[in-house]
Amino acid sequence: MPITQLILKPTFPLNKTEISERSRKVKLSHPLTWISFGGGAILPFLVTSNLPAAIFGAFIGLGIAGVAMSAFWQGRHARIEAQVVEEMISESNAEQDRKLSKIVAQYRSRGLHQYAAALGKFLLLKKGIEKRLHPDGKVTQTSEQIERLVDTLCASVCREFDKVSLLDTRLGDVLISGNTKALEKLQSERTQVLESIMTAYATLYQSLESVVDYDNSGELVPEIKTGQPQQETNLEDTVESLKAEIEMARRIRDRLSIPEADENDADFEVFDQGSER
Repeated sequence: MPITQLILKPTFPLNKTEISERSRKVKLSHPLTWISFGGGAILPFLVTSNLPAAIFGAFIGLGIAGVAMSAFWQGRHARIEAQVVEEMISESNAEQDRKLSKIVAQYRSRGLHQYAAALGKFLLLKKGIEKRLHPDGKVTQTSEQIERLVDTLCASVCREFDKVSLLDTRLGDVLISGNTKALEKLQSERTQVLESIMTAYATLYQSLESVVDYDNSGELVPEIKTGQPQQETNLEDTVESLKAEIEMARRIRDRLSIPEADENDADFEVFDQGSER
């Protein structure tokens, strides 16, 4: 049975329209909203038996309730939006994890236990990194980029596991072919793929050690963008990009913790440019 082709939709960019819609639903479904509008509409009918006056009072009550609720939610909008963002990130990550777990189960069912175990380790690292990237729904330029790269790396690793499993199926025929050159070529290709997977795991493990909640101030938080899922990239490019982001995150974290840090540092300029887009 062939392994299911993995279509791993990246978490970012988040859909800004969906964020606004979900935030609006949270406000509308809150009991306080219903009580305010319900009270404004019903109270006039309880205090007077004059129907025209009660109807007029109900309109006035609804207007007052609308103004009051608008002011109430305005002061809580940022917190609600952060909760919605955190929820959307969690949902996206859970869906990715479900798909990766399915691939792991398929490898196990085919008897490819070594690949199932290895991909399972990638999944555990992915979960560990994502758990630490966006505390309380705070999305920074670095945390967004690292999650993009982690998503891409996991999808690329799955393709590499597919490659090596297909090479394994060819090994039996090559071994009885008597063609030593074909054997050398297959071994070389297999070694190259396995080394790429090893490098990817080491980089992902390094990111788990390096990524910390370095931005507790809420600064450097860029505008949430909409857009299409990223295009497929090869594993080597993704690994190199993730290494660069890990180093960038480490330098930014160190500078944010040093009182005499230079605000004109090139790292800060990179983030300032990113936040203005």
